[in-house]
Amino acid sequence: MPDDGSGDKKIYKIVDSEREEVDEENYGIFNSSDCYIISYTYETPKGRPESYIYYWLGNNAGTAVETAAAFQVVQLDGEEFNGDATQVRVEEGKEPNHLIAMFGGGMAIVTSMEARNALFHIRLNRANQIKAYEIECKASNLNSNDTFLLTKE
Repeated sequence: MPDDGSGDKKIYKIVDSEREEVDEENYGIFNSSDCYIISYTYETPKGRPESYIYYWLGNNAGTAVETAAAFQVVQLDGEEFNGDATQVRVEEGKEPNHLIAMFGGGMAIVTSMEARNALFHIRLNRANQIKAYEIECKASNLNSNDTFLLTKE
């Protein structure tokens, strides 16, 4: 892991093939139908800035949005980092520890941002980071070995 995830970050959601900045209060919440770009910069122990651009691809986003995200990453890298940032493609469910660390060690993946009843499967990875995946709200998805969270409207 490059650092502890406490550097400066900006998150963008791809909307109509363009970058739309995400409010800080929604950092760490990802919609499975969307693609996001996370611009991240930290200072190395030698005092040199190091930059990463993660682009997170939701499982239900679609090829057009994924293509727009890749294009926007290249554009952002050129505009903000002179092409020097490390670009990292991330598929939903395969988030690297560094990306999760940027959100205080926890993130949530939802299927909708609307207020409604939802069931989340809570998982802890080997790095003691938490991911909450929204799953279909039915009893057969529950088991006695894991933790689940039910939210109500």
